[in-house]
Amino acid sequence: MADPDEFNLPHTIVTASDGRVIVGDRLNNRIQVFDAVGDHLEIWEGLTPFGREIGQDDVLWVADGRAHKVLRLDPFGCDCTVVGRAGNCPWSISRTTHAGGRHGRKFVCR
Repeated sequence: MADPDEFNLPHTIVTASDGRVIVGDRLNNRIQVFDAVGDHLEIWEGLTPFGREIGQDDVLWVADGRAHKVLRLDPFGCDCTVVGRAGNCPWSISRTTHAGGRHGRKFVCR
């Protein structure tokens, strides 16, 4: 595993309302969080971020391309909700690449 501040395919970068910068570190299977001046704050491990969207109240929607699901994370990285399951049948997710939305609607691309 890489050290904090080291990336392997940084991806899905967003800024929270409090100025934190949230960076998907795809090939290290984690998200790294920094403050507004770039100081490292924390690491959220156990997911492979392929896409993301930050919503109201800094809720983060992350497309986990390895697990084929979408995670709804609170501002502290806690997994609040899992959407979808792996597969190729209707209502399943295969190779999730992006999670986003507007006006209360959420979309998943694959």
